[in-house]
Amino acid sequence: MNKIWKPALAGALWLVLSSCDEGAVGPDGFQREYTTSRNALETGKFDKASRGYARLLQNSGRYEPWVRLEYSHALLRANEFQAAAEQARTLAASQTGPARSAALVVQGTAEHELGMTKPGAEGDAYLRSARAALTEALNETPELDRYGALTARKARLDQQLGG
Repeated sequence: MNKIWKPALAGALWLVLSSCDEGAVGPDGFQREYTTSRNALETGKFDKASRGYARLLQNSGRYEPWVRLEYSHALLRANEFQAAAEQARTLAASQTGPARSAALVVQGTAEHELGMTKPGAEGDAYLRSARAALTEALNETPELDRYGALTARKARLDQQLGG
């Protein structure tokens, strides 16, 4: 997902935000917070990125899907798997097409990680949900898996679930 959709979504959001006049997005406003959060995500400061995206969600308006996707990704990278899965699930429920698939990738990845840490039925439920999310994302938007990482993760899930 990072190689294709993250930069594309970030670029689209940046283009829209940078085209706004300064009165709509002042230097201390949304655009600055977005840039700070995005830079934190790109430089491995995942907790800082998560906090910034959480603040952005409060006033994101029509940019909410992009912000929520980046927020869920920051949470995932910060090993906040439960929160990442919840944010991605919320986004996936409201989207279609590639945006839904991108959210499903984050959801599936987070749930896979959760499933490997939870014992018994709870862990299996996470693993099944992760497999369903990744299966849909791969079927609907195969170009998200340019390098095969999602297919490999799904194969691990299939093996963990016995089929």
